[in-house]
Amino acid sequence: MTGGMNYWQQLQRRRLSRRRMLQGAALGAAGLGAAAVLGCDEGGQPTGTSVAPVAQEPKRGGIYKHRSSWEARGVGFDPHTLSRTQSKTSALFYQSLLAYDYGTYEPKPLIAQSWEQPSPTEYVFALSPGVKWQNKPPVDGRELTVEDVIFNYQRIRTNEPRFINKTLFDAIEKIEAPSKTTIKVTTKFPDSSTLAKFSGEPTAFLAPEVVEKFDRLLTAEHAVGTGPLIITKAEENIGGEYEANRAYWKTGLPYLSGMATHFFLDDSAAWAAFVAGEFHSHAVPAEEQKSYLQQQGPGFTPNWLASDAMQIIEPNTLVKPFDDPRITRALNLLRDRDEAIQVGGSEKALYGSFFCSALEAWDLTHEEYGKLPFWKQPRTEAIREGLQLLDAAGFNQQSRLEFKMHVKDRTVDAATLIQAQWRQISQGVVQTQFEIVDQVGSDRVRQSREFTIIHTDNSAGIIEPDAWLTQLYHSKGSRAFSGYANAQLDSMIDRQRGIMEVEERRALVKATLRFMIENHASSTLGVRTYSLGAIQPVVRNLIKEDSMILGLQFESVWLDA
Repeated sequence: MTGGMNYWQQLQRRRLSRRRMLQGAALGAAGLGAAAVLGCDEGGQPTGTSVAPVAQEPKRGGIYKHRSSWEARGVGFDPHTLSRTQSKTSALFYQSLLAYDYGTYEPKPLIAQSWEQPSPTEYVFALSPGVKWQNKPPVDGRELTVEDVIFNYQRIRTNEPRFINKTLFDAIEKIEAPSKTTIKVTTKFPDSSTLAKFSGEPTAFLAPEVVEKFDRLLTAEHAVGTGPLIITKAEENIGGEYEANRAYWKTGLPYLSGMATHFFLDDSAAWAAFVAGEFHSHAVPAEEQKSYLQQQGPGFTPNWLASDAMQIIEPNTLVKPFDDPRITRALNLLRDRDEAIQVGGSEKALYGSFFCSALEAWDLTHEEYGKLPFWKQPRTEAIREGLQLLDAAGFNQQSRLEFKMHVKDRTVDAATLIQAQWRQISQGVVQTQFEIVDQVGSDRVRQSREFTIIHTDNSAGIIEPDAWLTQLYHSKGSRAFSGYANAQLDSMIDRQRGIMEVEERRALVKATLRFMIENHASSTLGVRTYSLGAIQPVVRNLIKEDSMILGLQFESVWLDA
C-alpha cells in the first residue's frame, strides 16, 4: 500500500542521519566485534554462553554499569502501585515470596524456601530462615516477619485506584500465619495462576515502618528491601547508584560491589555508549540489528528476548465518540500491521494482539493472525468495512473524525505511523493530534481516565495469561482503564483461570483472544516484538538482559575483569 510511506521515508532518513552521527563511535569501537552475547532460543531459553573463558571461581568486586531503567523515570519506588515493567529494576533491592525462572516464567523459591498445597485452594509457604531487611533507617536491618508478609498482601489489595495490582489477588479468601515461619493462603476457588502471581515484582515486600513513615515512596531513601543491592541515589533523567548489601541474608552474595546507571531516552545514543564500553549490556537498536548480526562470527546464536510488555491503543469508552463500537472497530480496520513490522525495522517480529511476546505459547500463531480481518492482506475488504462503519457513525469527507491522542514519549515513532495510516487509509476522514506525555503523565491520565484515546506501553504483574486477562481486560480489572465491559468476555476470563489441565486451558485462552480481537474496544500495535541483547565479554552469570535491568539475577552476576 502507499499509505504511510511518506512517514516511512522520513523515519528512514532520521535513522540514517542518526547512524552517520554515531558511526565513528559505534562501528569504530573495539567492543562491537568482541562483545559476547548469551544466546537464547525463540522462547527466551538460554542456548549459548559467553565467548570468553569462564574463571573457576566468581570474582568479587566491580561496578556493573547499565543504562538506567526506571529509577530515573520519576515513577517512584512503590511496586504495589507500578506495573511489572516499571518494577523490574526494583528487584535489585525488593524481593517477593517467590521468584520466577527467566526462561519459563515458572515460580521458584525466594523469600519462601518451599511450599505445599494441601488442597486445590490451600497453599502453605515456609519462609527462608534469616531473611533481613537492609540496614537503612527506619528498619535498620531487623529480620523479616510473617506479620510483614501479611501486611504487604493486605496493602496490595487496598481498594484505592493507585494500587493497580490488587486484582492479581482477587481470588484470595484469606492469608494467615499458622506459625512464625509459615504463611497460609486460601483461595476462593481453584486458580491455576496463584503461584505465578506470588512471584511477580509488583508483589514485592515493603517494610511496614517505611510505608508508615513515607507513604509515597519517591526517593532512594524510601526504598528499603531485603535484596542483594542497596539503592543509594536516584535522580530523575540522570541515573542511579547502588552498593552491595553486605548483610544480605544469602551468605556470600552478591559478588558485585555495586551498580551505576545512566539515563538515556534515545536508544541509539545509549547503544553507542554500550559499544564504546560504557555499559555492560544493552539491546541492539532495531535499525542496527542487521549490521550487528552480520559482524558476528560463525556459530553465533542471537540473543532474541521475547518482550514482556507491549504497546496499546486504548480508547476511553466512557466518552464520545469511543462509546460507539463502530468507531473503535473502524480504527482497528484502517491500519496495516505489515507496515508496522517494516517500519519497526526489527529482524524478528510476528503478528500479535493482546498478549506480549513472552506469552507466545498462549497466543495465536503468526499464520492464524494472518487470516483475520485486521491482519489479512490485501487490505481492500478491511478498508471498505472501516469506511462504511465510520460513515454509519456520521463521519466522512464532510464530517471528519477528529480527536486528541495522548502519546507516551517512548512510543512516539509507532504512534506517528498509526496517525499517518489513519489519515491516509481513511482518505483524510480520521484526523488526530498528539499530546506527548512522559511515563508519570501516561500513568496519571490512564488511572484518572483523563484521556480520549491513549497510545502507551502495557504490561501486567507477571508473565502469566490470567494476570494479563484479569488485570488488563476484565471489566473489573485494576488496570482496565478503557472502561470496556462485556459479560461474555468476563465469563471466559473467569473460566480459564480455574482450568488446571494446561492444553484445555490454552484452548480457552486462545478462544478468549479471538473474542477480544473481534469485540474489545482497545487494540494494539498488532506486532509481537523481540529485542536482540548484547553483553560484554567480562560479564558472568547474566541469564538474559537488554536495555532494562532484570533485577532478580544480579545477586549472582559477576565481572571477570
